[in-house]
Amino acid sequence: MENREQGSGVRGQGSGTSERKLSELPSSIDSSESCDGNTHSSLPTNPFPIPHSLFPILFFLLFVSCNLFNAPLQGDYFDKIDAEIAWANAPKLNVTVAIPQGWGTSPQTVRVYDQDRTDETPRKGYPFSVEFTANPGFGFIGWLAFKNDVYSEIQRRTAPVEFEEAEGLSLKDEGITFTAPAPTHTGAVSSTVTINITDAVTLVPFCSARPRVLESDPSLLYTGAFYSAGKTARVWFSMPLDQDTVKFGEGFIEISAQHAESGDRYTDMQRHFDTGYQFDPDYNDSCIFIIPKPADLPPLNHIISITIGASVLGTNG
Repeated sequence: MENREQGSGVRGQGSGTSERKLSELPSSIDSSESCDGNTHSSLPTNPFPIPHSLFPILFFLLFVSCNLFNAPLQGDYFDKIDAEIAWANAPKLNVTVAIPQGWGTSPQTVRVYDQDRTDETPRKGYPFSVEFTANPGFGFIGWLAFKNDVYSEIQRRTAPVEFEEAEGLSLKDEGITFTAPAPTHTGAVSSTVTINITDAVTLVPFCSARPRVLESDPSLLYTGAFYSAGKTARVWFSMPLDQDTVKFGEGFIEISAQHAESGDRYTDMQRHFDTGYQFDPDYNDSCIFIIPKPADLPPLNHIISITIGASVLGTNG
């Protein structure tokens, strides 16, 4: 029979003996005495063990979280968030592009100016682009915006609506702005429009018929016939012309000459001519006169070419 002093130590089983003070045992160890008189110790089990394979994941998440909290915030980060919130909250617009028959062509959908947008529905206060290509015989004047009911009323009219009247019926200076038309690589003209109202609107690329040549004297086609150096050339048009555009100059009226034998060309022939203009209200047509100067006639034995450019406009454009 062994002698034990309570609280003095614990005698272990085995080939040897050792003594440790209870105060030196870990506090989590359960020390108890069994019925055989020996003292047994046990560690408590963890009811929720963490697999070792999760340690790298936890470490990685902890590392990333620390970086997020410690990294400096970029200056434009919140600006981008604010911009996206503003875009999402901006009212969507009901926009239609309408082109009267024969005037030209335009994409029937508009394109949001911001290339980063995946939702291309126009929104209030955000610019978007529109394009238009005029058909031959028509001149593009500019974009006009109408409330849908106003444009429907214009369409019901039987008489043509002139630009000035249409502009008065439009939403000009009422929250809709257009940039000046700019040519594109396709030959179309493009404008940027910004709408700051929420009414449903119709955008119209307003055009007018271009002046059309009815006939001329001499003939439009070179026939090889000879004319007097003092002969006046006449060109008749299908409508009244803007007299300010009936003038010599690049894109307006240009005159050149070619020697009938040598083929030498001359481009400074305007100095030998004057221009005249006459409108005939009975036929609603007009005539341009190219008049040789009596004191400075063009040279003899030359083929005279007269070019009337696109800058010569009708009274409506």
